[in-house]
Formats: sequence, C-alpha cells, structure tokens
Amino acid sequence: TTSTSSSSTTTTTPANGIAVGASFTPPYTGQLAAGRYEASDASACAVTYELRTADTWTAVDAPVAGNLTFPTPVRNVKPAAGTAACTYTRTA
Repeated sequence: TTSTSSSSTTTTTPANGIAVGASFTPPYTGQLAAGRYEASDASACAVTYELRTADTWTAVDAPVAGNLTFPTPVRNVKPAAGTAACTYTRTA
C-alpha cells in the first residue's frame, strides 16, 4: 500500500505568461508578459519573437541575444538560427 500526502501551495501565474521565478525554454508559442528574462548562457543564446504593439503582433526577426527585456507582451519565442535553445528565467 502506498499513501501520499500533499501540502497546499499557491502559485500565481499571470494570464499572459509565466510567473516571476519560473523558466521556459524556446520554442515557446504562448504569450509572455512584459518583463526581464535571464538566459542560462547569455553569451550563447539568441531568439526571435513577436512583439505586441497596440492591437497587433509584430515579428522581430533580427536575433536578440543574451538576457531579454520586453516592454510589452511577446509570443512565439524561438531560438535564432544557429544558436542553442537556452533556458530563460523570468526575474521581473
């Protein structure tokens, strides 16, 4: 017989992304909130994504390297061609 017990924990995740302290690894097709995301290896990572501007999504096809700071929500974050798929942690 196996019994398990669980404790109750509450995690607040914004409707448009991951919580501060949580991580993701591109490709990430969901929406991420505006904020700062630190790369596991800032010297080796680069991504492309779509940026929310007013009522539209705009593709950012030029690779953005290192840690990421988004002024507005983004979606469809993908590793840039020829780069590693690093893990990003939301810090703010």
